[in-house]
Amino acid sequence: MISGGCLAIKEGFMKIKWLGHSCFKAEENDFSIVFDPFMPGSVPGYRDICETADAVCCSHGHGDHSYADAVTLTGRNPEGVKMTCMDIPHDDADGAKRGMNRITVIEVNGFKIIHFGDIGCSIHDGSWLKDSDIELLKGADAALIPVGGYYTIGGREAAEIIKEIRPAYAFPMHYRGKGFGYDVISENSDFLACFPESCIDFIDSNETEISKAASGKLLEEGATLIAVLSNKENLK
Repeated sequence: MISGGCLAIKEGFMKIKWLGHSCFKAEENDFSIVFDPFMPGSVPGYRDICETADAVCCSHGHGDHSYADAVTLTGRNPEGVKMTCMDIPHDDADGAKRGMNRITVIEVNGFKIIHFGDIGCSIHDGSWLKDSDIELLKGADAALIPVGGYYTIGGREAAEIIKEIRPAYAFPMHYRGKGFGYDVISENSDFLACFPESCIDFIDSNETEISKAASGKLLEEGATLIAVLSNKENLK
């Protein structure tokens, strides 16, 4: 079980906050970043985003992933932050349908977090990712991955990736639910059905903290906890 609620950040911990759709804020003592902020009104059901962070990262140029103006930058440039980006298609047709998408890996103070953006194909499709890229994706503390299909990979494809790269925690995103999300995408049920109930944690908050000690233990065991954050705080 990982904890949720309004959390102050302690040494050796990272706070992960879901802001809806594919937008997350990751924060630890020395660094904060917002991934894929969406344009006001671009995703049904969601409140507008207004956050402050050291950095903002957008996986591609679509309006529901690229509204950097929603984030006020601190102006800080913390040392020791490594960002690795990997280009991969937004679809299953080498980008012919929806262009390209960027997977982002952030490494800071011993934590590794991956945001998959709107990945639309297997990490083994074509020659987009090198073997060294796939190795880097393995063993992360947290992986944020779309599961709703239609515009991205679906739940079963997302589960295959998670089972291969084995992060300590996997956070599903970019899916539909009651009162939020695009009608054409699916709920998270197909993704969750691929894992034992004992490996799924429903968190009654849109934010949680993970400790390096706990994630390290999960990684040693080769185990992944699926962390399903609440969306109620993000809705209109």
